[in-house]
Amino acid sequence: MSVAVHGVRSASLKRRYASALIDGALFVVCGLGAGCVLLISQAARAGTALPPAHALGAGVLAGGIAGSFLNHVALVMLVRRSVGKALVGTAVVRRSDGGRPRLHQAVGRWLGGFLYGVVVVPFAFVMGGSEAEPQDFAGLRIIHPAKQTT
Repeated sequence: MSVAVHGVRSASLKRRYASALIDGALFVVCGLGAGCVLLISQAARAGTALPPAHALGAGVLAGGIAGSFLNHVALVMLVRRSVGKALVGTAVVRRSDGGRPRLHQAVGRWLGGFLYGVVVVPFAFVMGGSEAEPQDFAGLRIIHPAKQTT
């Protein structure tokens, strides 16, 4: 149960999934960008030698995780939106009062969302799907702010 915050409504399922897809693509781009930087810096230092595959994989993963953290924690705390949420017109607010998310809430939501995407979604796919909608958690709510009428 969420507390109604004046002038806002919960984001639709389409907006939630669209922002998740955009943010997921950003995760991949950040990871690939970090991998490219690692390849270029290694090639510049060692001539033409490529880094070992495990080092390249670790660089890609670290870049993706760092980009995801900045997007889902730092940006959400600063402007109440990740890149994906900004593009689809939604925001993240505290469920209790509609205020700016706190650090522990943003980190909890980021970790929970990451685990949801890595564990729950693939498991549901293997098991034949699920009709359950994603829930707001960590004391935060995804909203679609109403336009102000003047």
